[in-house]
Amino acid sequence: IASLEELAGHDALSFPALLTASTRMTALLGPSVDITAQIAAIANASQVMGTDIGSAVNMFDRMSAQGMIAARSIGSLGLTMTDLANAMNATGNASDANAANVAKLFKALDQSDRIDVLDTALNKFSGDASLIAQTVGGQWATLGVQWEGVLRGIGDALTPVVTSLLNFASTDVLPFLDD
Repeated sequence: IASLEELAGHDALSFPALLTASTRMTALLGPSVDITAQIAAIANASQVMGTDIGSAVNMFDRMSAQGMIAARSIGSLGLTMTDLANAMNATGNASDANAANVAKLFKALDQSDRIDVLDTALNKFSGDASLIAQTVGGQWATLGVQWEGVLRGIGDALTPVVTSLLNFASTDVLPFLDD
């Protein structure tokens, strides 16, 4: 869970999606598989594509569970049909996969093989995410997430004070003004 929290540190709202996906993947693949590395690959793709990690994990989870892929759905992860065909060929899940038949071949795989293919295809982003994080846009996105966390902390700290003021106003001030 600590490694998932670290991944979610870039997008705090994605933690529930990360936890759900890792739970499903662990149940399917077993505890010996490094699920965090697979989710990190999804996080890299989301960083490159400029999408939030939670949406990318949900898309990955849906594709692996249902076996349904389309150019648009895999495009949200930064992949193409050719990328998936190459990954299917590289993992040994198909020897003749190409962009034209990859959707049919992907659907025929079992869920753990689909995860393996998607994970292999996402490895094309392994070095790109760190490069993007160093750009002005990447640093700006990181600052935005950090600022959001600071504001959330300020809101949490002010909640008791605001609640007390509202209670005081409704129980003491309003009745006094009504009299």
